[in-house]
Amino acid sequence: DTVEDVTTGTEVRKGQPLLRLYSPQIALAAADYLTTLNMPASAAGASGAAGSRQRLLNYAVPLGLLAQIEKTRQVPITFTWEAPRDGIVLERNVSDGMRVRPGDVLFRIADHSTVWVLVDVAERDLANVSEKQSVIVKVRSYPGRTFAGTVSLVYPHLNLATRTVRVRIQLPNHDLLLLPDMYAEAEINTGTDEPVLALPASAVIDSGSRQLCRVGQGGGP
Repeated sequence: DTVEDVTTGTEVRKGQPLLRLYSPQIALAAADYLTTLNMPASAAGASGAAGSRQRLLNYAVPLGLLAQIEKTRQVPITFTWEAPRDGIVLERNVSDGMRVRPGDVLFRIADHSTVWVLVDVAERDLANVSEKQSVIVKVRSYPGRTFAGTVSLVYPHLNLATRTVRVRIQLPNHDLLLLPDMYAEAEINTGTDEPVLALPASAVIDSGSRQLCRVGQGGGP
């Protein structure tokens, strides 16, 4: 293996080279694919090429390797393994010359451009919460700053100990300010666009059995 200058915390882009790798199993499958490509055009040849190509895809090889074999009609000794998505390297468990086995985790990459905030909503407030509602999120690391998101999921289970329901909020995080495991507070907009009547609490006359207020009609004290 030959590893690129990529380590924990590095931001990578989809298709960016991570390492060059030699694998006997992949080399054998690539040679089989090349053999089927060089066969005379026929239904059997097309079927064999499709099967050999799928075998390589089952190894999760980059599509660039398939394109290289189809173009050059040669099997490279080593091939480049690319980042499968944009993201940040959370783990790097490989170094130059290292031998790896099937199932080993070489890199762990996460896309933080969108994050989830998990909040607990009291049982009594659950009727006012639904998916696609607007949410304002505040985090301790950035006092005075707010982040806009939406409710993406109301979990279908109640926590018996706390009498709360978990709610998932989706937030765009293009500047990567929001980090995993931050503490956050959320204000969920439970209002509607319908007009409502509002008046000062001091204007309400509470008799104990009912609540009243005087309405001025004008034309007198």
